[in-house]
Amino acid sequence: MKKLQIILAAVILLLVFSCNNKEEKQKPNSQESLIQGEILHPKDYPIIIRQGAKIDSITPDTNQNFSFTLQIDAPQYIQFKYRRKSFPLYVYPGDSIQLSYDDENTKTPFEFSKGNTAPSLYLTEMTLFQQNSPTFSDLLYEMDIDSFLIKSEITKNEMSDLLDLWSETITDDDFIEKESKRINFLFYNLNFRYKDYFTYFSEDTLALDSVNFFDFADNLDINDEDALGFDSYPTAIINYINYQMEEEKIESYETMVQEQIELVQKEITNQAVKEAVLYQIIIDYGRYNGFEAIEQAYQEFINQAADEYRIENLKRLYQRWDKIKQGENAPEFSYPDIKGDSISLADFRGQILYIDVWATWCGPCRVEIPAFTELVNEYSNEPVQFLSVSVDENKTAWIKFIEEEAPDWPQTFTGGWDCSICEDYFIKGIPRFILIDAEGKIIDATAPRPSSDEIRPLLDELIQELS
Repeated sequence: MKKLQIILAAVILLLVFSCNNKEEKQKPNSQESLIQGEILHPKDYPIIIRQGAKIDSITPDTNQNFSFTLQIDAPQYIQFKYRRKSFPLYVYPGDSIQLSYDDENTKTPFEFSKGNTAPSLYLTEMTLFQQNSPTFSDLLYEMDIDSFLIKSEITKNEMSDLLDLWSETITDDDFIEKESKRINFLFYNLNFRYKDYFTYFSEDTLALDSVNFFDFADNLDINDEDALGFDSYPTAIINYINYQMEEEKIESYETMVQEQIELVQKEITNQAVKEAVLYQIIIDYGRYNGFEAIEQAYQEFINQAADEYRIENLKRLYQRWDKIKQGENAPEFSYPDIKGDSISLADFRGQILYIDVWATWCGPCRVEIPAFTELVNEYSNEPVQFLSVSVDENKTAWIKFIEEEAPDWPQTFTGGWDCSICEDYFIKGIPRFILIDAEGKIIDATAPRPSSDEIRPLLDELIQELS
């Protein structure tokens, strides 16, 4: 059980959108719904609108106004994303919504002046409640079982009370019923997530069984097609599938994904739900790891899926990773060290290079530093070089860390996520480790972590090939 929970916890620690210019095929009974408005206190970012698997990017005009048209045949949730904040909105067929969005307003980011917007106002308030609730933060993992169960029940009741309060304003009974179901899915996922972290950090792996912790899982319907409008529903099913997996079959993230896919094919009978869950599994893995280990599952999905936007999203992601597959020329980059001197990829030509992309605020990144340091010391007399590339935005914090820890290998600073190495190597989560050969070609764009059992045999093999 411990090994499976380590893999699951690592997956959670990992867990972006792209443009879509394809003309939308209209459903027979679809109607146009218009969303328009302005961005207050604008930054140089596009607006991302996600409608199911369909993703569109909208660039506000010079006055920061925007307009977007949806084709929908029934009321549905969409996601409105600006910079790193994302909010659900609820849109009705034929509706015309006028809004303003203020990214700097943490209490009322949306102002609506037109449209059937009560559900969206409620969703904004509920989202802000979740963002500010300790139950949905990392504080969750510091609670013992009894405290977690009490706190989660209190929080669930608070969210239900908020829904009840808004039900006096929202006249759509169908929406109220959907929200009640969505809240349940949120807490399914919260419980599963706590389970993964508790069993990872605790030696007492039977403690959860002793309090009947998993009773909640028996109430999850894994063939509820009507629930596919909720992002939390496919996630809840994946968490349920993870709970069903046999630990002895799981050797790595790759084998876990293969087992997930097999169980989905076996357990889920509704084809629409099955496709949605398989898509989520494949794109979640591909986003952070590429598709080499799940090539067969990727090809089968592309050939069999009904949703053209899911197919397009996966193909686009596949093409991104194809540019940094083994044997491709490693994209060049150059960043300053703590003295301001530039360090570039070309400086390491002639030797194997192991890169750590990290940040001072990233807990999992810092956990890997002792193992990375051991590798630096062990291979000090070998043709292997080591480089750390920080994606910190706060340079002062980075300098403070470097001065206090004094790592004995090159350290560079990008100034944040918006940098060439993150773009060219498709880095969406950290820590990320990259191996490049002496000729400047990619060995592995998602190399094993320094704490893994795989890294030393791999480096030894590469050194032998080089000699």
